[in-house]
Amino acid sequence: MAGKKNDPYFMQCKTALATIKAKKPGIEVVELSYFETEWEEYLKRIQKTLGGRFMYHRKSPLIFLNSSEYIGADQEFLVWAEEHFDYHDTTKIVFYNKRCQELLRKTMTENPARKYCYMDLKLEKELPATVIFELFMDIAPLTCNNFIELCKGFTSKKKKTIGYKGSMIHRVVPQIFAQGGIIDKSICNGF
Repeated sequence: MAGKKNDPYFMQCKTALATIKAKKPGIEVVELSYFETEWEEYLKRIQKTLGGRFMYHRKSPLIFLNSSEYIGADQEFLVWAEEHFDYHDTTKIVFYNKRCQELLRKTMTENPARKYCYMDLKLEKELPATVIFELFMDIAPLTCNNFIELCKGFTSKKKKTIGYKGSMIHRVVPQIFAQGGIIDKSICNGF
């Protein structure tokens, strides 16, 4: 079983598997939990390696047996769990969402060599989407600290606020990167 760390349906399936495993101790469960970008890479690898029905799988979680027998996503798995193990779950998805957020926060605070920050990005008139950045403080501490300060915004000696807020993403290379954060150079001189 694999899925995104922030996916409540992945959490729901993890709970189901833990319950099933408790009833049937001989079952071995392999759980792979990924951040968003890691998930996309994992899914591409699995699709390339296993092909078949895996090629059409798009969402988290992905559940399969014996390294290659495709079950599907959360709904297919819950039907399978009911048919094979008489498993029923009446828990509201809001509960799983809350647990996901708690575990995500815990994951982010476990490694002192990493820090996390976020930006809310908006495309035209759509609602903003939150993007979380993992910063490698052990590798590039100065760069990471500068990025954090620009995310938070700070006031220069000239009493101007400097930061990414309101800046534009000006270049996008699909499947590779987005570039943005141009700050008015006239503001930055002499801060």
